[in-house]
Amino acid sequence: MLPAASEAAPEIPDFPGVVTSRNTKVVAAEFQGRVDRINIFAGQKVHAGDPIAKLDDTELRSQIEAARANESAARADAGAAGAQAYAAQLQYKRDARLGRKGYVAKSAVDNSRAQTQSLGAQSAANASRADSFKAERLRLEGLVEKAQAVAPFDGVVMMVKVKEGEVAQRGTPIARVFDPRDLIMKFAVPKEHRHLVALGKRVELRIDGVPRPVWATIERIADEEPPINFAVVEADIDDSKLGPDEIRLTAQGRVRIADASAGGKR
Repeated sequence: MLPAASEAAPEIPDFPGVVTSRNTKVVAAEFQGRVDRINIFAGQKVHAGDPIAKLDDTELRSQIEAARANESAARADAGAAGAQAYAAQLQYKRDARLGRKGYVAKSAVDNSRAQTQSLGAQSAANASRADSFKAERLRLEGLVEKAQAVAPFDGVVMMVKVKEGEVAQRGTPIARVFDPRDLIMKFAVPKEHRHLVALGKRVELRIDGVPRPVWATIERIADEEPPINFAVVEADIDDSKLGPDEIRLTAQGRVRIADASAGGKR
């Protein structure tokens, strides 16, 4: 009788992944405008406050001048109505005093009071309009200050989304800035292998352009709802064991669950 053949070891699955950062931020257009200038390129290192892109603010400045003119006119109208209301109030007081003595008809006193109230309301309405124009002016001036989009923190610019000369809408992404000091590997695990991943498990990364394996620890698992049948996993890369610029952002690679290999040894 021939000895039974040894059972073949199960194939260890691996999953495609991409290197990203725990801390990223999209730099977006704060208002609609033509992109006058792009100051950066993909892969460029930046410091907080460095210029990213400049939007044309000509239209905004025209709107600011219009709001300033409207504000000034409304203030003048409020002042004029206020002066008239003050004079009408003095007249009303005289009429009321004379009315109590019978020298002025009650209807005349009532008319004097109504005129005072009307002019007071008109003055208040014009003052409110002036405040509205001022608020709009200040809002627009704040947008002009944001015409120069800047880096939110020290990092690396990736994913430049606009080109010089094109019109960006409010909220249009201009670029994304990544903080390279805290890298993670993001990968998807099909549902048939979902049991292999768990928080705290080690994963072995084979990253394009990096000659040695890199290790990371699973720290987040997001199970997608059907019909998407996979989980999105994030694993924290041990940055303390990396050389300067050893791993680049957006680098791709393969991920293997350490505990599924022979002991998961390093």
